[in-house]
This record gives sequence, structure tokens and C-alpha cells, in this order.
Amino acid sequence: MIDSEKYLSPDEYCKLKGISRKTLYRVIKENKVIVKKLANEKF
Repeated sequence: MIDSEKYLSPDEYCKLKGISRKTLYRVIKENKVIVKKLANEKF
């Protein structure tokens, strides 16, 4: 199933949305972004 979905790194997501990493992590904490953990990294 992983092959059929597109995953973004935190840096890619920030660049796409025009936000800082600090803002991204705040949004993740507020459960406004779906986060999946692959290996040892969050995407």
C-alpha cells in the first residue's frame, strides 16, 4: 500500500504549504495533519 500513496518529508510539506517547521509541528500536535511514521522518520 505504501507504493500507492505519496508521502512528503517535513521539509517538503513546509515548502509546499509555505510554513515553518515550528508551525508544522504545532499543526501536527493539534491533529490537523495526518502523520505516518515510516522507519525512524515521521512523514
